[in-house]
Amino acid sequence: MRAGDRNRRIVLRRAANATDDYGGRVTVWTTLATVWAQHLPLSDGERLRATQMGASATDRFRILKGGAWADLNAQDQLTFAGRTYAIDGVKPIENGVGLEITATARSDG
Repeated sequence: MRAGDRNRRIVLRRAANATDDYGGRVTVWTTLATVWAQHLPLSDGERLRATQMGASATDRFRILKGGAWADLNAQDQLTFAGRTYAIDGVKPIENGVGLEITATARSDG
């Protein structure tokens, strides 16, 4: 993964529990990091296979692995180009130097 391939900015976010003004528990999203990423939209064939298997993965993102987000997982989310994505999976790439994130754009934001 060349540095020039990572030409899109994404924001990695993690859920945290908080208390609202009435003492109720609410989920808030905190920013882990804003990083450079390579954006790889899935091909039509990949989208079709994902849909047939019950998944709805839409895009892949490749980033360098970092301390604050080394444990990125499916409970986290990312934002890209004004859309919020639920993370479907994260796998190491480039001998553990990078991470490949498969994510689905949420319809509600």
